[in-house]
Amino acid sequence: MIQPLILCIETSTTICSVALSKGNELINCIDDSSGDHVKVLPGLIYKVFESSDHDLFHLKALAVSIGPGSYTALRAGLALAKGLSMSLDIPIIAIPTLTGLAQGASQGNSNAKYIISCLDARRSNIYSQVFDVSLSAQTNPEFINLDEPMEAWLDYLKHPVCFVGNGAIKCKSMNTNELNEFKEIECSARYLTHLANEAYTKQNFAAMDSLVPEYMREPNITQAKQKLPNSLN
Repeated sequence: MIQPLILCIETSTTICSVALSKGNELINCIDDSSGDHVKVLPGLIYKVFESSDHDLFHLKALAVSIGPGSYTALRAGLALAKGLSMSLDIPIIAIPTLTGLAQGASQGNSNAKYIISCLDARRSNIYSQVFDVSLSAQTNPEFINLDEPMEAWLDYLKHPVCFVGNGAIKCKSMNTNELNEFKEIECSARYLTHLANEAYTKQNFAAMDSLVPEYMREPNITQAKQKLPNSLN
């Protein structure tokens, strides 16, 4: 069976990341932490192909992390993915950010029964989702205030848990089990490759016209103050 060449894009946080994979084999992954996704993303894509024997026209699909995460960052990644998808006439695979994090935790030895993806949402808040070790979702993605966590979420802490993500450190205060693990990894396109290949095999592609980022919260947008007329300044 010919293994598909897939370009994976992850822009949920301040880390902009691009990975090229063939089947489950990671060819290359490049991360950038400058925070200027719109500016650096095209260059990262160029570099990831430059270091391989492939070019854009060899791609069979694109995979993109769709959130939750930063509003502007998610839009930057999805907009570029849609543009490439249309110009190359290849499908898009939409991968939830929290699932990608769980994939990152599953790489390596662990005694955990559950994986809890924790994406920092500022203050005492995280975006979170619970998975078993086979990456089967046990809960829906949730916006959680750790000062008042939901009882259903706390039930999983009765078992050995691996907290993963840039919000994992916030959960250490609830460490009720000495077997719990904390993997403070950042979102990366490298964690999307296996998920993307699995989705491609199942032909699980996103519908272009309805594909939007999964923000989970409305953006906090304030209107600029109206300037006073010059005569009143």
